[in-house]
Amino acid sequence: LMALPALRLQGLYLALASMAFAVMAIPLFFAQPEILGTNGRKLATPRMFGIDFDDPANFVVLAAVAFAVVGLFVVWLRRGRFGRRLLALRDSPAASATIGVNLVWTKLLVFALAAAMAGFAGGLLGTFRGTVGSTDFAMLLGIPFLLLLVVGGVGTVSGALIGGISTVLLLI
Repeated sequence: LMALPALRLQGLYLALASMAFAVMAIPLFFAQPEILGTNGRKLATPRMFGIDFDDPANFVVLAAVAFAVVGLFVVWLRRGRFGRRLLALRDSPAASATIGVNLVWTKLLVFALAAAMAGFAGGLLGTFRGTVGSTDFAMLLGIPFLLLLVVGGVGTVSGALIGGISTVLLLI
């Protein structure tokens, strides 16, 4: 939903549009009774291969495996044709369009992949907590994670790992 109006934006303006979308999504989407409502929803704990992930130690292993799989997928994407297309798009959109890169579809695909990864992570977080509500998606709740990601390194998968570990260490 956000990708289509934000296709022409970059940098600070894209960040501001994302923040505006996050503020707008809470009352228009998440607070609706059919989605989450005001009280939230209870989530069932997953159970796969006979392993109950209600135990925090088991869930940490699940989260680590999920992070590894998504991280390997991102590394695979970056080293392939799609990653080269993204690097070309970042360096010069005009040159990318000249050599035949479809800018609209590439940006839409990036938005879709980022939204899918964020949704997957949100699902894991909600499963760990056992409940999910509209207040869990407030815009300002994600800023510390974003800042620690920047400190860890935005351009690498290990930056996300360093940012996540920093979050836990700072809480301790």
